[in-house]
Amino acid sequence: MTVFIYLSTQDKLLLLWLVIPISAEHTVLIYDYQGELAVDVSEEILKAGQLGHVIDGGNLQLSTNQYSARFLVLAALSIKEPVV
Repeated sequence: MTVFIYLSTQDKLLLLWLVIPISAEHTVLIYDYQGELAVDVSEEILKAGQLGHVIDGGNLQLSTNQYSARFLVLAALSIKEPVV
């Protein structure tokens, strides 16, 4: 199963907390193309134009700080090849 999620928050000041259940064998890519996005509990921040890579599935937690964000979440079974 492949999962594609597009989410755009339109309001200028919007706090978003989103939890997406991802199967353990899936690899996840998160592309932030506008705003800032905190990923998982570590709260690693993705800025506009950055790509995040999550190797193991589980509950993917995404949140915005003060401003809106636009991002893509892509998840699929790993093909066990390096990302280049």
